[in-house]
Amino acid sequence: GLNIGLWIIRFNPKTNKGELYADEIMRDLLGVDKDTSPDECYSYWQKNIVSEYAQNIDNALDNMINSDKVIQVEYRWNHPQKGEMLVRASGRCTDKNEDVIVIEGFHRIISE
Repeated sequence: GLNIGLWIIRFNPKTNKGELYADEIMRDLLGVDKDTSPDECYSYWQKNIVSEYAQNIDNALDNMINSDKVIQVEYRWNHPQKGEMLVRASGRCTDKNEDVIVIEGFHRIISE
């Protein structure tokens, strides 16, 4: 199949805490099981971003939050079983208020 994973990030701007909701394909792409909570999933995803790409991700998320456009970002990510891989994510902000920012998007592996 295409192996496109769907994700939703819910971010609390007051606490700087994020939650990552992932569909089955996305969980598989990340290598997390279905019992992983959204906040665990978010920090797990973040800590496995190859460090020199972290700023790209922050910039892309900022762009998603501050524009109504779909923003795309490519980055390298450390899969727990498969090692480092190049992934592409596209997303857009679907809700934004003082309590929550919601970003929805797609994620797929470009190369393993």
